Amino acid sequence: MAPLRQDTWMAGVFFIAGLVLLTAGVFIPRATPPSLLIGPLAISCAGIALRRRAPILTLVLGFIALLGDILLGPSLGTVLIFTDNIYAAALYGPAPLSRALLRITPVVTLVIGTAAGYAAQDWRAIAIVGVQAGLIGIGPVITAVIVRQHRDQAEAERTRAEQIARLAELDQ
Repeated sequence: MAPLRQDTWMAGVFFIAGLVLLTAGVFIPRATPPSLLIGPLAISCAGIALRRRAPILTLVLGFIALLGDILLGPSLGTVLIFTDNIYAAALYGPAPLSRALLRITPVVTLVIGTAAGYAAQDWRAIAIVGVQAGLIGIGPVITAVIVRQHRDQAEAERTRAEQIARLAELDQ
């Protein structure tokens, strides 16, 4: 299956999985109707459909969806899909974006954890929310950077092998 078609299928599957999680009640109830959580879910899934063609837009859509989801819920589906949004941006986006995300996500994690601890007036909240924020933000970025490095290294090795093969042909 072509990568772009695969991304579209993934977006659809993720959307259905997110709907299943919403139907199962896997969200933190607020005063707003749970049906409003479908909006952020759809936005984050739209990012999945665009992940290779527009990785920066994927990241922007993911952040918009995550913010909306946190204000309305939050729900597990949208948060999990956001991890793919940030992963895709780090993997398919420009290399400087990957490096920037690698620097920014730990700082954001620390700020979120500290804010949660301050709001809860409980130091354990810093650890709990900090670890969760790290798993959502830092983990996907580090994974994408590693995959990107391996992919780039494999491409460099392929190019080097082709050059050696051409030189060998010229020697004969």
